[in-house]
Amino acid sequence: MMLDQMGMKPTHYQEQIAYRMLKCSDCLESGKCNVCGCDVPGILYVAVSCNNGKKFPDLMSEADWLIYKKENEIQ
Repeated sequence: MMLDQMGMKPTHYQEQIAYRMLKCSDCLESGKCNVCGCDVPGILYVAVSCNNGKKFPDLMSEADWLIYKKENEIQ
């Protein structure tokens, strides 16, 4: 999380974290995930989705993220 905040993570990683934050705005407000109960924002940085892909997928490689963005019309 600290490396991301310092801008030291690759762009595709930063984009996925931002996407997770958008999808989980309700969780950010409460400070915990409404699916699994984990602390937010910490859970947003974990490689494996806490919600089996219901809200957001596992973190992806750059190539997979590009495909996912195209398929889901994410800018």
